[in-house]
Amino acid sequence: LSSIFFFFFSSRRRHTRSSLVSWARRCVQETGIRHFHTKKNTLFVPSVNLDKLWTLVSEQTYTKAKERLAKEGDKAKAVVIDCTKAGYFKVLGKGELPKIPIIVKAKLFSKGAEERIKAIGGACILTAQVINILNSYNQQ
Repeated sequence: LSSIFFFFFSSRRRHTRSSLVSWARRCVQETGIRHFHTKKNTLFVPSVNLDKLWTLVSEQTYTKAKERLAKEGDKAKAVVIDCTKAGYFKVLGKGELPKIPIIVKAKLFSKGAEERIKAIGGACILTAQVINILNSYNQQ
């Protein structure tokens, strides 16, 4: 058995991790890139495209906004669409938007989405999670 380990740990085999995984039990988890203190929630970014943005509000809201735009013209109030309440964190720029001014709230915007929203007279508002510092101190 010692001759097998000597063969796999010799200098010519030192840099091949596959042999370590298959033969040495104590080295099973030593392959790949190490990432200390992994936070998987930072990688969770559900996204929505511009062409699906009006599906986040009701059909009545869309028709009322269209009627308001026809009556008042440029002075019509903008509709607020909160993507984070609908479960989407990022707005992407694929698709076309109707010429109704909107205010979109999300954590992240792509450059194309921001340009297209501002082109129709809308606004992009960045939202983030509010961390209550006082509660964290009170719990300690």
